[in-house]
Amino acid sequence: MERVKILGLLLLIFSTVAYADEQQRVIPAVKAVNLAPMDSKPQVKAVNLAKPETQQSATPIKVQATPVQQNNVNTTVQPPKNNPVYPASVQQNKQNQQAQNPLTTPVDVDFDICVKNYQTDIDNLFELTLAAIEANNFKIEEIQSKGGYITFNAANKEFLATVAKIDSKNSVLKINPTNGVYHFAPGIVYKIFEYITLQLNK
Repeated sequence: MERVKILGLLLLIFSTVAYADEQQRVIPAVKAVNLAPMDSKPQVKAVNLAKPETQQSATPIKVQATPVQQNNVNTTVQPPKNNPVYPASVQQNKQNQQAQNPLTTPVDVDFDICVKNYQTDIDNLFELTLAAIEANNFKIEEIQSKGGYITFNAANKEFLATVAKIDSKNSVLKINPTNGVYHFAPGIVYKIFEYITLQLNK
């Protein structure tokens, strides 16, 4: 009987150990997973876009609407003090050049403009011609008072002034280039004639 009890006790122990071992080997239960598709749109919290009270109650900034005045700059060209010949303006200088060009620019000159009659005797006209040549700073090369000839140089060109008698009260002055080429500045002739006319009208 004792053996039966011992065997029963051993079986009870082994069965308890085996049951405990089986409990440890049980596969743990898997919890159900939510396989529903996730919402792709993230949840955005509403933002209050209203202006804060501090900005609404802020004092407005004042902007000056009046344009800034610039200092007036005097662009007038002043002539130098040491140069009295400086032209008053460019326009006046152009007008002076246009007025002088017909007299100082070499052109083909007609023979008739090189001859002028005067109401004076031949001796007086000869003296006035000499004075006119010197007054215009032309260089006198040769003088022949008996024949009434004066050779002078002007603008790198040689001229012959001839004084001839018409009658006792009238005489004629001819100014011609010595080389016979009538291509020169007509102002050379005009200045001499003008000087003599002014002297006779005094």
